[in-house]
Amino acid sequence: MEEYLDLFIKYLSSEKGYSTNTVSSYLLDLKQFKNEINKDLLLVTSEDVDYFLYSLKDVSQRTQARKISSLKSFYSFLFKLKYLPTNPLFSFTNPKYKKKLPDYLFKKQLLELLTYKEGTNDFLQIRNKLIILLFIDSGLRVSELSNLKIKNIDIQENTLTILGKGDKLRYTFFTDNTKNQLLQYLEIRKTIVNKNDFVIINYKGQKISARGIQKMLKNVGSNLEIAIHPHMLRHTFATILLDEGGDLGLVQAILGHTSLSTTQIYTHISNVDLQKKYQNNHPHSKKKN
Repeated sequence: MEEYLDLFIKYLSSEKGYSTNTVSSYLLDLKQFKNEINKDLLLVTSEDVDYFLYSLKDVSQRTQARKISSLKSFYSFLFKLKYLPTNPLFSFTNPKYKKKLPDYLFKKQLLELLTYKEGTNDFLQIRNKLIILLFIDSGLRVSELSNLKIKNIDIQENTLTILGKGDKLRYTFFTDNTKNQLLQYLEIRKTIVNKNDFVIINYKGQKISARGIQKMLKNVGSNLEIAIHPHMLRHTFATILLDEGGDLGLVQAILGHTSLSTTQIYTHISNVDLQKKYQNNHPHSKKKN
């Protein structure tokens, strides 16, 4: 691996704080680019980038945009360090693609989910209800919930300390309703295990995996005839917060998004709901009998 490529990877990890998976994606994109053009990365021209883009004609626009973004970051880094006299990607713009709106639960579906009892005994019913509430209340990623420890919970302040993507710490919150469920769960949890510090455990006292949480939600969704997955509940949390008057900065901070543009997609969801309410309630838009 070239020295400058190694420097770039270290820059992404240490200075940008990107996760291992994100850094690996950048590295794979750059290696694919080098293999495709078959030349030293310091000798790249804009024509080489055009050729690479043409080679991606059969992949999705989203994938194309990600790969071009990787190249732009890399060559911007090299240009700033004066490895290059010019940036061969300076004039390139990412291919535009239509972002898919994230799935989320409507209020009726959410009510059905919150009143549904999933589990074959008291422990599983209480635990599974807590899992759902923490997703809805705190906007956690499934990996964050799986790795949540008791020491990360402040019961008095209704606060969770989360180690998110890129090992970045953030705070999120939960309601009194979830606190009551959590206290009930922790009491019954003591009868199963007291050495394991992970909050969510299975009936053997072991930490439940992200896959285990996904499987539980899939089973619940199947019974309710709703396709439910952890990220859908995270999306539902963000939508609820915006609908109730929360601003984008608040939602961004709680979700742990690095960029506000990532959070802005939820404004589109709220606008869709707003339009439906308008169509249903405005006298000029109501269907005439």
